[in-house]
This record gives sequence, C-alpha cells and structure tokens, in this order.
Amino acid sequence: MTNLYTIDEVGRHNNDKDLWIVIHNMIYDVTSFLQQHPGGDEVLLKLAGKDATECFESVGHSHEAINLREDFKIGELIDANNADTLKTDRQKTYEQKVDQQKIADRQKVDQQRTDLLQEIKTKENQTKAEIKQLLKNDDWPYEEPQNETSKWFWLFVISASIIINAIIIYYLRNSIL
Repeated sequence: MTNLYTIDEVGRHNNDKDLWIVIHNMIYDVTSFLQQHPGGDEVLLKLAGKDATECFESVGHSHEAINLREDFKIGELIDANNADTLKTDRQKTYEQKVDQQKIADRQKVDQQRTDLLQEIKTKENQTKAEIKQLLKNDDWPYEEPQNETSKWFWLFVISASIIINAIIIYYLRNSIL
C-alpha cells in the first residue's frame, strides 16, 4: 500500500539531514542522494519540503534520472482537506483486496481438499468393486487340497517311538532282575 502524506507533512522534511520533495504528487526522500545530485545539493535544498515538479520538468531530466527517481519514492501527496477520508478509503480498499485474496485462497484450498476427498472416494470405490468382482468370479479352477506331511513330523514320531521303547525296555529289565 502506498503511503499518503499531506504537503504539511512533507514540509517538515526540509533540511540536509531529512529532505523530501514532491514531483507530480509523488513524494521522494532524496536525503541520501543530496551529495550525488548532478545539479548540486543547493538545488535540492532550495526545494526541500516543497513541490519540485516545475523545476524538475524545466531542466529536462534524462530517462535514467526519471527511472532513478523511483528508487527514492516513499509515498503520494494528498489534499489536506481530504487526507483522513482518502487514507480511510485507501485503507478500506486495501483491506477489501486482502480479504478478497484470503477468500480466493480459502476457496482454492477448499477445492483442493474436495478434489482430494473425491479422488480418495473414487479409488476406494474402485478397490471395493475389484474385490466384489473377484469374489463373484466363480471361474476359479478347483484344486484338490494337498495333504502333505512335514518331514519333521515323521522325525518326531520315530524319535518318540524310540524313546518310548527305551523306557519300556528299561522298566522290563529292572522288574525282571
């Protein structure tokens, strides 16, 4: 947002330590440019805190000078009678633009969220449909169950038989003797 100043506010900046000028209702703080000004610092000091439009235009500045001037722009001149109203209107306009941008951003985020939820629902429905299709599909080939016994099972059975026979033989020998 552009800063708004009255001519009275500009008039307070009228010395070599704090120098503002007005050109075409735009306000420039040329304090740092004072020593570099090709026409000398006296020209700027004479116009300090005042409207320098006529002087600026009468000299015929180059395009480079006109572009350089923009580096020093700090605000815009307003009529003292309308200053409060204009500042308020500008502030309202700025706030309206910010609010509109916030609303647009929020709508964009909401739309992205809605799109994402829709995409998730679509994928979820596709997955459910694929599962239902697989369950409905009766064309699966029938395979007989395979009764395979692990080799460890037979090892266990043989080991258990040997141990049981050893116990029986042990008790039979001890009882006969």
